[in-house]
Amino acid sequence: MKRLIICNTYSQLLLAVQLRLTLFKEDGLDLWLSDHPARANEVFERVKKLSLFSDVQFLETREEYCVQKIPPTLKSVLRSNFGPVKDLKIQKYDEIIFYNLYTRLYDMADYYRKIGHRAQWSMFEEGILSYETDFEATRRVTLTRNIRKLTGRPDVAKLVGRYYCVFPELKVSHREWEFVPVPRLTPEQEELKAVLNGIFDYTPAEIRQKYIFFASADDIDGLPYGETEMVLELAGEVGPENLLVKMHPRDTRRVYEEKGISVLRESFVPWEVLQLNGLPEGAVLATVNSGAFLSISAMDSQNERGVFLYPRVKNGGPAFRQRAEEIGSALERLHSLGLCENIRASADIE
Repeated sequence: MKRLIICNTYSQLLLAVQLRLTLFKEDGLDLWLSDHPARANEVFERVKKLSLFSDVQFLETREEYCVQKIPPTLKSVLRSNFGPVKDLKIQKYDEIIFYNLYTRLYDMADYYRKIGHRAQWSMFEEGILSYETDFEATRRVTLTRNIRKLTGRPDVAKLVGRYYCVFPELKVSHREWEFVPVPRLTPEQEELKAVLNGIFDYTPAEIRQKYIFFASADDIDGLPYGETEMVLELAGEVGPENLLVKMHPRDTRRVYEEKGISVLRESFVPWEVLQLNGLPEGAVLATVNSGAFLSISAMDSQNERGVFLYPRVKNGGPAFRQRAEEIGSALERLHSLGLCENIRASADIE
C-alpha cells in the first residue's frame, strides 16, 4: 500500500507523524509539507533527515491562498479546468490523505483519470474543532468546484470516502464516509515525543507559571473584542508572576512584558508538543476561543484543567459568537464521552 499525506499546518503534521508510527508503520508513506506554517522550510529539512517517511517534498502553495486578486485567480482556474490535463511526475498512490483542498489535488485527480488510475481520496482531522469544517478551500477551488458541476471533470471533494480522526464518535456530518480511528497522542509515547521534539528542534523547558493563556491575533487583525485588556485584568486577579501568555506568531507587541507578565514566543512549536512533554502540576490552561489545547487535552490521560473565557466577552461580533457556539457544542460532546471534564466555558478563570 502506497500512501501520500499532504500537510498545510503543524497540527496536520503531528497527526501525520502519529499515523506513520501507528496505523501506517509497515506501509510506504510519503509526506508533502507546504510553505504555509512559520519556519516551514526548517521543519521540512528536519523531517527529511529523520527518514521517517519514504519521500518528503516541500510545496510552495502559499501564493494560491494569499493572492486572491481576480486576474491571476481566473487565469489559474481557466487553465486548471479547461486546459489540457498535465502529465504529472507523481507516483500512483493508492491513497491520498489531506485536509485543505487546493488546485494541485484537482490536477492530480485529472491526471489519474487520464491514465486510468484509481486512488482512495481521504481526509483527516485538524483538531477537534475541525470535525465539522470539511473542505476548507481557496477562491480558486470554490470556482473550480462550481465549474466542474458543468464540465464533468472530477471534483475531489466528491471523491472522498474515508476520514481519519482520533474521536470518530464526535464526527456528526458525512456519516456515509468510512471513519478510521487514529490512536491518541499521549505523553506515554516516548517515540512520538522524541520524533516531534526533533522535528521542531524543541528542548523541553520547565514552565513555572500556574496559568497559561493562549492569545489570538484578533486585536492586531482589526477584529478586537478586548482580549489584551482581559489578559491584563487576569494578571491582576492571579498575579502577573503566575501568568504565562503564549503569544500568537503575528503579535510582536511587548504590551504584556511591560506589565511584568511572562510571554512564550516560540509560537511556531505546536502547543501539543509542549504539553506532551509535561506541564506543572495544577496548571490551568486558559483562552478566549483558541482550540490550541482542546484536542491534546482530550487525548491526555492527565485530565488537564482549562477554561474558555468567551462568556466574559460582551462585544463579540457574529463570527465570534459562531466560534463560541462551536466550542460550546464540542465541549458538550466531549463531556458526554467522559473527556475534558476539567475544561469548561466560564467568565471566571477559576
